[in-house]
Parts: sequence; C-alpha cells; structure tokens
Amino acid sequence: MSREHLTYWQRNANFMIGGSIVSLLLLLALLAPWIAPFAPDRLILEESMQGPNAIHLLGTDKSGADIFSIILHGTRLSFEIGVTATLVCVFIGLILGSLAGYWGGWLDTIMMRILDIIFAFPGIILAIAIATVMGASKANVIFALIFTGWAGYTRLVRGEVRALKEKEYIQAAEAVGMSTMRIIVFHLWPNLISPILVAATFGVAGCILTESSLSFLGIGVPPGTPSWGALLDQGRDVLLDAPHISTFPGLAIMITILGFNFLGEGLRERLDPKG
Repeated sequence: MSREHLTYWQRNANFMIGGSIVSLLLLLALLAPWIAPFAPDRLILEESMQGPNAIHLLGTDKSGADIFSIILHGTRLSFEIGVTATLVCVFIGLILGSLAGYWGGWLDTIMMRILDIIFAFPGIILAIAIATVMGASKANVIFALIFTGWAGYTRLVRGEVRALKEKEYIQAAEAVGMSTMRIIVFHLWPNLISPILVAATFGVAGCILTESSLSFLGIGVPPGTPSWGALLDQGRDVLLDAPHISTFPGLAIMITILGFNFLGEGLRERLDPKG
C-alpha cells in the first residue's frame, strides 16, 4: 500500500473508528470461551440481580448468571449468525442477480416480480413470522435472516450487472465468443466487489439487530443460549430494580451496530464513489 493510500485510510475517521470497534468485537468473540470469567450457564440463585462488583464486573441476571460472560458469548453468537446469514445472502444474490441482470428477458421479469413480492413485506415482520412458525433455534434464525435478506443483494447485483454489461470490454468479450459464465465470473464479478462489500457490512449489522429483536421476543435462539436480545428481555421486568441487566446488552448492541455502520460508511467513501 502506497503512502498516499495509507494516509487516506488514516484520515478516514469512519473507517478507522468502525474498523477498530469491529476488530475488537471480533477478537472478543473469538476469545470468549477463554476470557469469560464464568460459564454463561453458571447459575447461582443466591447471587441473582447483583449490581456490578469486583467478582461480577457487569453484575448478574435474575438467575445469578454473570452478565459479562453472557455478553462475551453473546458476541460470539451474534457474529456467527450475522456473518453466516450475510455470506449466504451475498452468494444467492450474486448468482441470481448476475443471471437476471446479464440475460434479462423472462428470467429478469420473473426475478423482479419475486423481489417485488418480498419487498412488499417489512423485513422484520417477515422474519418474525418465519421464526414463529419454525420455532426457536439458531438454524431457524439464520434461515429467517437469509429468507428476508437475499433479495436486497440480488437487486443490487442485478442493477450493477445491467450497467456493466454495456461496457466496451464486456461487448469485446462477447464478440470473441467468450462463454457467459466466464464473462460473469472473470469480468463482471471483480467489478462487484466494492458495492457488495459495502452492502454486506451494513447487512451484518442488520442481521445482528434482527437476531437480537427475535431473541427479545422469545422466538430467536432457544432459552438458555447466551444472547443479547434474550438478556434484554429478561431485564425489562426488573428495569427499576436491576437496570444493569438490560443496560449492558443494550450498549453491546448499540456499539456493535455503530461499529459496522461506521465501517460501512468508511468503505463506501473509499470503494464506492457513487455512494
């Protein structure tokens, strides 16, 4: 990386702040089993609803579990669900959007009508409906996030491909008889990295927020799984007596979403001049 590029990244406050937050959270997620002072399912009723102290840095919940340990393991869960769902959505959107945008015709028409139907429903409402029908589990949450998330990436890729296929180098590749898949993979996809990376960064934040919302409603991950949303739900009934139970997971969600949003804005400023 040249000195000019390095200076740019250093001056890009959004990227630096967001990258630092996300990197720290990712490190905590990876090291959660080793740095958490207690197991997240360690319950001591005699220590329930304790405020922050020397032993329990962020206090305990209604069951006596250590909130700091739950939040650390919840970070791991949030990253696992958010990144997995986003990667699958990007893969689906990349395939379907490329084919619809490049071939056009009846395939593009059918794809756009399907997208119109999906976009007609608010994403969170659709995710709640799917999670309610399928039941509480991590796999079902990921499925709900994928079902509601792939359409946005498909529309993004379709629009980019429709613009790129009119470029002279694409027409030259077609003129020499290059196959459709080779054109898509080697000439179109490399030019989609920037907009997809920006969209995926915001997408991970959206998935984490939706997972927390589903867990808060009791239809996300199963009971007993360390989740920020579930901890928020547990604390709402004792908000006046033990506000720390809801405050700390709420702060974790807020910081995580801000981190990914700052990172996404920084990437957009650097990689997506049209943004």
